[in-house]
Amino acid sequence: MQVYEDKGVILANERKVVLRAVAAIRQYDIPPTVKTISDAAFKNCTQLVEVTVPEGVRAIPFEAFSGCTSLRSVKLPSTLRSIGKRAFAGCDSLEACEIPEKCGVRKEAFPPSCKVLRPPEAVAWRACQLAKACANDGVEIVGMQCAGLRPDAEAKLQVRCGNVSSRCR
Repeated sequence: MQVYEDKGVILANERKVVLRAVAAIRQYDIPPTVKTISDAAFKNCTQLVEVTVPEGVRAIPFEAFSGCTSLRSVKLPSTLRSIGKRAFAGCDSLEACEIPEKCGVRKEAFPPSCKVLRPPEAVAWRACQLAKACANDGVEIVGMQCAGLRPDAEAKLQVRCGNVSSRCR
């Protein structure tokens, strides 16, 4: 089997499989050629903060990102169909993860502190986060209501920047 190295990540099978990552990587966009991530591929990469999984990947397997204690952002593809047991266990910096609509999630896939968001609650959560960020940048939040994060969640937001007022739901 021929293996390739890409920014500290070992790839195989013509760059279609992620075998293992080194612990020193901080940010990684998995190449679009990758279709499979091996069990524990990024396990204990404690400096990894952000990762993007490309379209075409269908599964995040057992302990794929477990122990990535600094991981804060994971972008998952719409093609994802399953997230394995303990896939993100110990990723205590991960506050929320947006899960594609047709994706199954195994028990203990995420740490208890992580919000697992599915549409439409993901939209509501993003709106609330945006509103909080805007408030720090001098944009006046005229009114905001963020419903509890549940399947029928709804966010209502009204912002004013100068003379412009905007509402979104």
